[in-house]
Amino acid sequence: MNALPKLLYDNALAGAGGTLAAGSTDAGTQYNVANLIDGRTHTLWKGANASDNFVQITGLSPTLAIDSIGIVGHNLGTIGADVDVQQWNGSSWIAIAGAGPWSPTSDKPFFRTWSSSPLRTGFRINLTSMSAAPQIAVLIIGTHFTFEWWLQAGWDPTAQQAVFDSEESGAAHHLGTVLRFHRISLSPSWELLTPAWVDSTLMPAWIAHLGNGGPFVWAWDATDHPDEVFWLRVADNQLLSLPYDPSRRSLTLNLVGARDT
Repeated sequence: MNALPKLLYDNALAGAGGTLAAGSTDAGTQYNVANLIDGRTHTLWKGANASDNFVQITGLSPTLAIDSIGIVGHNLGTIGADVDVQQWNGSSWIAIAGAGPWSPTSDKPFFRTWSSSPLRTGFRINLTSMSAAPQIAVLIIGTHFTFEWWLQAGWDPTAQQAVFDSEESGAAHHLGTVLRFHRISLSPSWELLTPAWVDSTLMPAWIAHLGNGGPFVWAWDATDHPDEVFWLRVADNQLLSLPYDPSRRSLTLNLVGARDT
């Protein structure tokens, strides 16, 4: 592991006072741009065509800074899109240093970070070089947080279970199976967390979002495993336990989500 785990949930696209807009038009009312910020992967924003190439937020009050992007449920790899993030400087859209362009190589969840932008009233993602109309289920541009320590040995980034209904005859012959979905089920653990980091970083995120079942983008090692990015939430009835040993604290999270392929 070369990169510490990162988590992104705080979305500037839903910022106070902001106006969310996309391209020239949407493909239809069911593909409204507001679908991007509802946290659901079964609702989409879809552009009308390949020239429908941006999503933006303007009029943020208070102003915000951003340092990361997460995209879930998209076709940007398939259509060959280049993605970059821009900022409104009061008169025009300009680049953010280090914030693209990137070229997703697949349609798996996508997560990238950069040094924080200045405080701005507006941001946008710009999509170029597309062969067809873009579609995205979840888009977050915001501020991520980084866990201050690496995961404990034994971490399994592929843990999952098939959820299905199966029938058999009275003689135990298999009659058929209906697959419902594949559930990701991850249990990352940490030791050596400092009380200061727990108080300043983890607990505010837990109170504001994680502990309420809110979904988030999770990258456990964005350097060596950039394709192992997940759209997850804390499992139902998660007990937040952070025992001391003796001056540092430990943590185990139970995280669940749907497999993207």
